Amino acid sequence: MTPAKILLFGEYTVLVGSQAFAIPYADFSCRISRSDTGFASQNPLSDFVSYLLSHPQQYAFLDLERLRDDHQHGLTIISDIPVQYGVGSSGAVTAEIYRQYVKRQDKPLHQVKAELAAMERFMHGNSSGIDPLVCLYQKPLIFRHEGTIQIINHPIASPCHVFLIDTQVKAPTRDYVLRFLEDYQHNKPFILKIQQLTALVNECTDAFLSSSPQFTDMIKKLSQLQLNLFPFLFPPKIIDHLRDGLEKDLFYAKLCGSGGGGFVLAFTTNLDAAQQYFTSKQIPMREVRLTPKDDSMGWG
Repeated sequence: MTPAKILLFGEYTVLVGSQAFAIPYADFSCRISRSDTGFASQNPLSDFVSYLLSHPQQYAFLDLERLRDDHQHGLTIISDIPVQYGVGSSGAVTAEIYRQYVKRQDKPLHQVKAELAAMERFMHGNSSGIDPLVCLYQKPLIFRHEGTIQIINHPIASPCHVFLIDTQVKAPTRDYVLRFLEDYQHNKPFILKIQQLTALVNECTDAFLSSSPQFTDMIKKLSQLQLNLFPFLFPPKIIDHLRDGLEKDLFYAKLCGSGGGGFVLAFTTNLDAAQQYFTSKQIPMREVRLTPKDDSMGWG
């Protein structure tokens, strides 16, 4: 079983050099299975596997012969990870395929990350490799801006509560990632704003991991900047509630993944008040636990 993931900090900015901090999220998971009913074109795994098999040189690190044989005998995905929700449904599938079919497992983290990114690009057009790497290792990972990757093997002393807000809207990652990269290449005012956001992401990551008392002020600034910079990435039916929480200092919301729908990530020092707020608005939310669940499924 491979868990979902949550990128606490670093969405988009990690593509241009910021830090990132991600955790596995074992409330959702996936696994691949042979159905033994033969190949089915409607199998959601079919296009991805066919793509891998059609590029044997690029994916030579996988046992493609065994993958082809299993695919022809009804390889399928069993998953309860919401698709287009920002919690790594494609990253988990990528990690699960990699885990089952990689030829060698004794590789440096950076090499594994690069191979996973090469696979996941089929789904998003571009990939940092972070999502599938977190899903694969099932441990919280810190990606430093100088290029180092750190695995966290101890509980996180969070400076506040973390929860997910369900927008009940699906959103495709690929289009938003491509739009971001296009704007970052050609839009100078946008580039300056992203540089400001990148610095704030780095500060929030460090403050969160050190449980700094300054974290609340930093995440408030990050929430405000994202809501102003990316209003189109928050569904219209929920963005006013996110601004309301910000203005009342009730909670601070930010993107969870690429945005546009799915889950929105939020932080609060008063979880009961936040729960009462969303209950009154009939908007589903769920707390994100930052303590280990069990050894087999990482953290969730």
